[in-house]
Amino acid sequence: MLERIVREEEIEHIILAGDEETVVPLFRDQLPQSLSEKVIDAVSLGIDTPEHELLEETAKVFKRHDSVTDMQKVERLLNEYRADDLGVAGVSDTLAALFNGQVEEMLIVAAANNLVYDEEEVKKVLKLYEPDEPLPELNQRIIADELVRRANLLSSARVTFIEDDTRLAQLGGVGGILRYRISDENAVVYEEGDTTPRSQALTTKA
Repeated sequence: MLERIVREEEIEHIILAGDEETVVPLFRDQLPQSLSEKVIDAVSLGIDTPEHELLEETAKVFKRHDSVTDMQKVERLLNEYRADDLGVAGVSDTLAALFNGQVEEMLIVAAANNLVYDEEEVKKVLKLYEPDEPLPELNQRIIADELVRRANLLSSARVTFIEDDTRLAQLGGVGGILRYRISDENAVVYEEGDTTPRSQALTTKA
């Protein structure tokens, strides 16, 4: 029954609850591998635990799990970006990569007011990729919404909101793990200031 529910509801994670010395090990041993791989933790709770307490305890487990997972994702993004590999950072470059359909997963701060960006650079990207669309009035909330919308519509990218944004703040609050890079010929080139090309973050290395 659990296997059917997990499949039909597309459940990604399972938390076991019960007596951690007897019930939980017994139940864990009976799980098929497909379910066992989804178990992220177990909590010691009695059969008569009120529903609200069960929800509170499992919410704590999910929060801990998400925190660790988020940190791992941010570290991967930082490593890819610093290695000039499959990582892009900052609002402008992430927007461009989303327009290109390159982004596999976008990481963005949960609090939009922690986004840092250059308004002129963002406008350049929007004008290049959507020349016929009127430019919206830009603020942090609108930019966050536009990033998420384009991640869903143009790149079919997973979007992860990062609660602890200490590390992600180094990249302006948003970045993307790329599926691939594109050739220089296919990149839409835009510039920062007078001479610095900004398309390199999206293209193959020389």
